[in-house]
Amino acid sequence: MLCSANARQYHQASTTPFASPPFSDLLGPESNTEVAKTILSGELPSPELLKLLQPETIQILRQLIQLKSMGPQEIRPEISVDNFISCYKHTHEKPSSSPSGHHVGHCKAACQDPTLAHLHSRMMSIPFQTGFSARHWRKVIDMMLQKDVGSPRIHRLRIIALLESGFNQAVRILIARQLGFWNGGQPPHS
Repeated sequence: MLCSANARQYHQASTTPFASPPFSDLLGPESNTEVAKTILSGELPSPELLKLLQPETIQILRQLIQLKSMGPQEIRPEISVDNFISCYKHTHEKPSSSPSGHHVGHCKAACQDPTLAHLHSRMMSIPFQTGFSARHWRKVIDMMLQKDVGSPRIHRLRIIALLESGFNQAVRILIARQLGFWNGGQPPHS
């Protein structure tokens, strides 16, 4: 019963247009097909393809290509030593350690040595600069927490995914910090 409840929870999006045929087949699992490239370049797919889609899906696609016209914001896929130190200085060891066994304490200790901090910041940057996914970043542990402590009913459990700390910190630096603020990562002026 628990497995079927989790399967329902994890597959909620499986019937949405982007996750089900025919559109999911045309995009491909890695969104690297010609249709995906067309959309990413800021154009709608062919009229023949649009006929296969629901009006709501077409509306989403129009919105997506409209965002392309806003112009790119400069995102630097590089984690500086200062960013590395800033993130790990405030990260707690025990709740933040990683599924792979890489301990956050190691990164916190690396913050004390300029050479190690530089090495770690470069290693966290490389996957984003080259487009690969580090093997240990792909490991996830799913945990179920009670929404109501003392009431472990299946429908009242919350599933959380524990990801690699290095990946979490890199995303925090590269996406949350850079996209969260305008002016190259600085808070907007009032």
